[in-house]
Amino acid sequence: MLAALPRRRNIALLALASFAFFIAVHLRSAYTLARLAHDHAQEAFPVVHEELAPVLPWSPEKDVSEADLEPDQARHSTAESNADGLEPANATLGFSTILAVSKPNSPRQASLAIGANLTGIDIVIPSQPTWTDADIAAVRANNGSTISRGSALAWLGHLNALKWFLSTNLPTALILEDDVDWDIHLRRVQIPPLASALRKLLSNTEDGSTHYSPLQMRPIDMAALRAAHAASSAQQNTLPGPGLPPKPRTKPPRSPAPPSDQTYWGPPSAWEILYLGHCGDFFPATQYTHNLTHATVHDGTLPPHESLHPNTASFLATLHLPPHTRLVHTSQHPLCTFAYGVTRASAARMLADLSQEEENRGTVAWDVRLLEACRDRAWACWSVTPEVFHHVDEYESEIGAADERPAPIAGELRRAPNIGCGARSPEFVDAVGRGGERVVRYVREMAGKEGACGREEVGSWGRER
Repeated sequence: MLAALPRRRNIALLALASFAFFIAVHLRSAYTLARLAHDHAQEAFPVVHEELAPVLPWSPEKDVSEADLEPDQARHSTAESNADGLEPANATLGFSTILAVSKPNSPRQASLAIGANLTGIDIVIPSQPTWTDADIAAVRANNGSTISRGSALAWLGHLNALKWFLSTNLPTALILEDDVDWDIHLRRVQIPPLASALRKLLSNTEDGSTHYSPLQMRPIDMAALRAAHAASSAQQNTLPGPGLPPKPRTKPPRSPAPPSDQTYWGPPSAWEILYLGHCGDFFPATQYTHNLTHATVHDGTLPPHESLHPNTASFLATLHLPPHTRLVHTSQHPLCTFAYGVTRASAARMLADLSQEEENRGTVAWDVRLLEACRDRAWACWSVTPEVFHHVDEYESEIGAADERPAPIAGELRRAPNIGCGARSPEFVDAVGRGGERVVRYVREMAGKEGACGREEVGSWGRER
């Protein structure tokens, strides 16, 4: 009996060692997968969290020269110009920064990061404080308030982003809501001719041309892009893939890009709000034909009319616009603030004049307040129609959740209306953890081919085994 004890002890130790080995192997596999997602994010362009107090002013230690700027800020792209002389937009789409309005620890940030990294867009997520009842009361009109609690919280999120922007010395910003999607062709095919059209409209060119040719972009040089952003990737912290905690950015934002980049969308003094993402800026056809300042831009990546949202398709039909055509025009009735550009002057004006509901009448939401400024107060507002950013339909409304309204029934797929090949499509998002750099390379390759997407192929990769 006593002689059997050492043998039993040895068997127990052997079993314990085997179990430990089993756990180690599986932990290593999990770590490898997480590391792959993290390395993919580091190679691509980062989505960063700015943990500095967003409402406090920031003063740089020294002026930053053009030589100190990241390569993608110093010029629009490391890629060569196309036949029309239009280069791909930079990582902030020609603005000085891109800011996402997102509450702390929002689950939306994971796919936002993946979409940004796949398409080479640099997005900053300013920290939001915990809003109090006093903060919400400050948004409400003293008399005649009509805003709900959820809409007031969303309003505060936008004001917070504007304050963060003004705490820097950057000249322009693009503000996104964190549930928006965009086409993988955004940087290379869609943005350059839209910005060119607006520049021409703002400069009052007399050539009489209002149509601009589609871009034929060359494939991305991955080696050149990685080299151009090596310093940035080493300094900035990304929002990693699933399973890894987000890391705060430890450095303040960069100083402004060179003057040539500050006017990518035209002089900041010439516009106040630029709607790149909305849920409709519709107007009568007679206005389009008679007195609407506009330009038409051909875009082969825009879905055909029958694939657009019914309201958008109906509107375009009344204007008799051909397929694959966008308008750049003075804003008439821009609803929703999925993505909008601001300048320092317009951001300061918003904080001074639009931080509260309209007195005695109320305002149901932030986007309506901006709409009224454009429509009724002669603000210098411009829209891109159809939009190039749109919210993903399946995401539960945070406004509705705050107002304790029942969530809508989710769609079969996470799709954004009017977006042909969404960077946040489930096929892309779900494949990142499985394919790593393979997914990045493939999506970047598709982004250089007008009319190409590759969602179905990427979605099948996980089923190949």
